[in-house]
Amino acid sequence: MNLNAIEGYLGLNEYRKAVKTLDKWIKENPNDVPALLKRADINIVLRNKKEAREDLERAMFIDENSSKAYLVYARLMRVMEERDSALHYIELGLDLSADMNVIEELYSLKGAVLMSLDRYEEAETSLYWAAQSPEVSMETMKNLATVLVENEKLDEAAIVLKETIDIFGDNLESLINTGYVCNQIGIYDESIFYLDEALKLEPENPYALANASLAYLRTGQLNVAFTMIEKSLKNDNTNSFAYRVRGECLLTMGENDRACKDFKKAIQMGYTVLHEQTEITKLMVESCNNGRVY
Repeated sequence: MNLNAIEGYLGLNEYRKAVKTLDKWIKENPNDVPALLKRADINIVLRNKKEAREDLERAMFIDENSSKAYLVYARLMRVMEERDSALHYIELGLDLSADMNVIEELYSLKGAVLMSLDRYEEAETSLYWAAQSPEVSMETMKNLATVLVENEKLDEAAIVLKETIDIFGDNLESLINTGYVCNQIGIYDESIFYLDEALKLEPENPYALANASLAYLRTGQLNVAFTMIEKSLKNDNTNSFAYRVRGECLLTMGENDRACKDFKKAIQMGYTVLHEQTEITKLMVESCNNGRVY
């Protein structure tokens, strides 16, 4: 079967039309393994777990050496939150596969599953393997950067994010993430460059504004920083990071009481960035009555 029509439906998020087209084809060609796997994949997205499992079991009965079938089965296990089973099927797929694209997908999925288990060092290894593929996906690069941040390898994370932009172009999420990591490692001019590019794509994006605000603050441009963080919070008042940034702006302005309130609000809303705990504690000490938070 030519799957181009199916991909066209998927590109428009018309999953049910894609399934109906596959239903008709599979009725006439019940042993078409790629079609069965494609329908299973779509049913996983639609959370039709029973139908997905039926297609997968049929595909694996027809071709027990299909590494792609093990990949899709692992995706189903992940959706069902059976993560140990997902890892098991991934390993079976890796043992069978000679297709570099499938290998990339298997290692990428393994990394994502390990991330969900907070096994970041193992996830980093898997995602590095996935990133070696000439057909590396944006999701792989994004997840690799994320685990590098979790593993406190911020310089490497910045390199990966910049490579992501080189490969995939000016994607909003990649630009914001790159700006964020550049802030964390103290290269604020580069952070401003990437975040300004993000704001060209989406001028009101609250996350780009919050990260840009911090970069401008750290380069001594307090007025610009404060204007940006106020706009960020106006657009989204649920972002704990934005309160943390405004707190630092207010502290720089000498408004310690207001700064203290923002730092407390950020923490109450769940702002717990491991590699910033020392810094935010220092800021709290400076603003909140020698660190006593009531």
